[in-house]
Amino acid sequence: MVLPEHAILKEKGEGIQMMKIAIFYQKESKLLGDIRKKIRKEACQPDNVYAIYEYSTIKALRKANEQSPMDIVFLEDTIDNCGLTAAKYIRETGQKTSLYFFGKSANRAFYGYEYRTAYYLTEKEQVESLNIYQHFFKKYFPRKTIFLFDQSMDSAWAMCLSEVVYIDLKTGDICTEKGEKKSGYILTEKVLETIRKKTSFLNVSGEYLVNQDFIIDVTGQMIYLYQNKSILCKEKEMDTIKEFLWNMGQKEFL
Repeated sequence: MVLPEHAILKEKGEGIQMMKIAIFYQKESKLLGDIRKKIRKEACQPDNVYAIYEYSTIKALRKANEQSPMDIVFLEDTIDNCGLTAAKYIRETGQKTSLYFFGKSANRAFYGYEYRTAYYLTEKEQVESLNIYQHFFKKYFPRKTIFLFDQSMDSAWAMCLSEVVYIDLKTGDICTEKGEKKSGYILTEKVLETIRKKTSFLNVSGEYLVNQDFIIDVTGQMIYLYQNKSILCKEKEMDTIKEFLWNMGQKEFL
């Protein structure tokens, strides 16, 4: 079997299903070089990984995948949807391949136009991708960074760097999806108030705090959000909302 120049080989073990891993990137850069070394170093630790390939074009990835489907694909997030195109292709094949995004902007990788990126990932893959960001780029993302407040009843849905969580806006407690409190994560009223004042968050009816990157459409008085959520606004709020969208550069919704 002839492997690509960049492949890292592992001796195959008997009775073990060997995995193929691909790193799909847009172009060479110091950033890519650094993360590539880390992915290679850590991905090759399991005994069942026998090769890691690298591709910079969808054509090359498609050709290799058709010959032998990849088990895991790491995708670089880029403004021109490089990783998104590859994710779409992999999912359309119907094969059971795990997808994980990497790069320097978690905001770009999951939100804004990237709500579509998350569409191609399972919930576990979204969490793992965020873990990759945190692991490789801690200096860019403080551990307690919160990307969304979408209040519903007494709690809010949010995603932080380590996992998907719920936030009780009355107590400031951060809980897992199973309802377990996450120790060490408490948002005080002072912190919540600071977040409310951020210009990138839209305050709707005094009940909702929504990250502008989660807004995917506005029709009439209805704001449509990531993950099939929506908010019905009051008519008197529309001028304020339009001004917010204009200031955030989301003129396509006006």
